[in-house]
Amino acid sequence: MMPIMYRFLGKLLSPEFWVAAVTLLGILGVVMLLVGFFIESGGLMYAGLGFLAPLVIVAVILVVVVIPVLIIANRRHKQD
Repeated sequence: MMPIMYRFLGKLLSPEFWVAAVTLLGILGVVMLLVGFFIESGGLMYAGLGFLAPLVIVAVILVVVVIPVLIIANRRHKQD
């Protein structure tokens, strides 16, 4: 039986955990942003934007870094 700390550390280091965490923060951010917009609460809207920030950062990294690298790798693979 694996100690509980090693299981937790294994889950913490897995990519699935981080995808789930960013997704949940993004969903929470959208909900807070919409609720803050409809009840006209500036603080809730700013908090929603803060929770939405990790999703935006991941999307920017995906568009700026990952997709061009995959396109270049695909071109090299087709040429061989």
